[in-house]
Amino acid sequence: MPLTELVDAAPDGPDWLHEIKYDGYRMHACLDHGAVRLLTRTGLDWTHKYPAIAAAVASLGARQAYLDGELCGDQNALYRPRLSLEPTSFVP
Repeated sequence: MPLTELVDAAPDGPDWLHEIKYDGYRMHACLDHGAVRLLTRTGLDWTHKYPAIAAAVASLGARQAYLDGELCGDQNALYRPRLSLEPTSFVP
């Protein structure tokens, strides 16, 4: 018996909640007294690849923070995430 089933529409009604699933790179952002590190799920330091995101984390106004999430691209108005958009801020 399959765990999922393809249907034409999501269930509707007051007993159902839905969220958009974004796919990207699992990333941990570590902030420690102004120093930021962006780490992949395997522990690689990708801070140098996403300097704009590191700067945004540094500007949070906290002394220390640990954020766990997905680094994704987004087509803005269409709300369809695309990994192909991520390299726009990627620094090799």
